[in-house]
Amino acid sequence: MFFTRHVDENGMLNVNISVENCGLSGRPRFRLSHEQLQALHGDCGMRWSDIARTLGVSERTVRRRRHQFGMPVEGREFSNISDQQLDNFIARILQATPAVGLRMIMGSLRHHGHTVQRHRVLHSIQRVDPVTSTLRNSRRIIRRSYNVACPNALWYV
Repeated sequence: MFFTRHVDENGMLNVNISVENCGLSGRPRFRLSHEQLQALHGDCGMRWSDIARTLGVSERTVRRRRHQFGMPVEGREFSNISDQQLDNFIARILQATPAVGLRMIMGSLRHHGHTVQRHRVLHSIQRVDPVTSTLRNSRRIIRRSYNVACPNALWYV
């Protein structure tokens, strides 16, 4: 059995998907090849949710095939940028916008193609600009800790 998507006036892709019956009980499996997923994601630049919609399958099916083929998951692989390179990059960001925070720095790094762990960015900010990071930490809200007999005990008084 084949599913066909035709090219329309908006330039939608023509994709054929076959279904295989494994001989087991349950629904037949959609046959998605590694080449199809690589072409749609890598070559065409489509998001995984758009690929699922185009192929007429669920996002879960696409995710299972990605894991089955060992394809990398975006956001989970980190850049191999050294600490010195990270410090230089963050120093340039802080020179351009001195009042920028952690989230904006991480967003700028991602925009330039670097996915870096949060703790590495924090340590780099402290190395590059220790005075501002200390001042920023001094304005942090200090929470109180409560010891109560049971959950919601403070509300029953």
